[in-house]
Amino acid sequence: MVDPDVLTDRLLARRAERRGAAALDAPGDGPVPLSYAQERMWLLEQMAAGGPAGNNYLFVFHLDGPLDEAALRRAIHELHRRQEVLRTAYRLGADGPQQVVLEPGQPLPPATDLTSEADPQRAAAEQALAMGATPYDLDVAAPVRWQLFRLAPRRHLLAFGVHHIAFDGWSESVLHAELATLYVPGRHAAADAGTGLRRRFADYARQQRRQFDDDSAPALQYWCRRLQGAPVALSLPFDRPPRPGGAANSATRVAELPVELVGRLEAFGRETRASLYMLLLAGFGALLGERAGQDDLVVGTPHAGRHEVELEQLIGSFVNMVPMRLHLAGRPSFRQLVHQVRDTALEAFSYADAPLERIIAAAAPLREPGRPPLTQAFFQVHNTPRTPLALHGLEVRIEQPLYGGTSLDLGLVILAQDGTLRAFWKYRTDRFDAASIDRLHQDLGRLLLRCTDGPDRPAAGDWRELST
Repeated sequence: MVDPDVLTDRLLARRAERRGAAALDAPGDGPVPLSYAQERMWLLEQMAAGGPAGNNYLFVFHLDGPLDEAALRRAIHELHRRQEVLRTAYRLGADGPQQVVLEPGQPLPPATDLTSEADPQRAAAEQALAMGATPYDLDVAAPVRWQLFRLAPRRHLLAFGVHHIAFDGWSESVLHAELATLYVPGRHAAADAGTGLRRRFADYARQQRRQFDDDSAPALQYWCRRLQGAPVALSLPFDRPPRPGGAANSATRVAELPVELVGRLEAFGRETRASLYMLLLAGFGALLGERAGQDDLVVGTPHAGRHEVELEQLIGSFVNMVPMRLHLAGRPSFRQLVHQVRDTALEAFSYADAPLERIIAAAAPLREPGRPPLTQAFFQVHNTPRTPLALHGLEVRIEQPLYGGTSLDLGLVILAQDGTLRAFWKYRTDRFDAASIDRLHQDLGRLLLRCTDGPDRPAAGDWRELST
């Protein structure tokens, strides 16, 4: 167990360290570096060279009511003016890739009138999906696209496409809140957004580079100790073995976990003082351990990475992958595994601002050819309420046709909402067939039902029992 007093002292020390780094921060002149996560995505895009758009996200807003198109255009223009990352290109300079902030321009072009189409809704959906799936040329223009489709006098569809290099899950709520404030029908001047933002994404990138520019950072030293002797790779049940240079195409399968799990997990979480994330990570880790035949594995967890209040107001890609090392030696019970995961997560999240890219460089793990170093699978839970988009006088419904892909072998995102657990399985299509992912989903449901029914029995058994 982690001593709560020790953990509190550690968190306070980390907070003081971050404040010290922020105190040194100043906008400054000269080239602006990319954050570590941005640099990784930039490199992946260079290797893809216009190939599959795996890091593209697409949001579709169905707008019913009297839309003021001019007001919407002004609101989006002001949004881009305030949030510089939405108008930033990424170009190779003398010292590596750099951020180049462009002028706001007019992000939203004139509306596409589809009122004469036989099926305006379908036509708009097809054009929006094509827009969202088109790769971005990151060094030429900002990785953001908007398009408005007029379906009827009081029905519109607004498509928003964005690359992961400028956007993450947290950013969605920021975008909704800002547009709700900026959209003012009938106003001829730009809406007043109040005081300017105190921080810019460029400031964050500079600060991160300074904080982790060498291996002496306490967080990096912690991770080197924590990951010493970690396995080279996770032995996943591939349909096709990994090979160097394979195409990094990915897909997503969506399915729901058994509805009875919701109540069971809530009850067991209260009993063990564990969050839904901890319970489900324990189950996911047990499943991977069974399938891999491993009792030592590392699973990545995306972390919001917004350690300061000012960063919570920014759109951008702050998310960082935190490596969670799990041990299944001795066939622990599900209860024991949940306690282990809880302690591991609480400790790991106190060092969550250390970029995974720097952890890999500092820890120098052995690599398996054709596979990402250190973490080849990730797990995430979304269970925080999202800020809906509210535009004055309009009914708004949101869809997300493109969720972005993954460069890892396998990932699982759980959306906990309205009493359901919806699973989004992301996987490399050069390594898995869709049918294999469907079986993994079914096996996870069976495992969690088995573990919550008898939490004091071994969590990980013979994986072949799950598929019978």
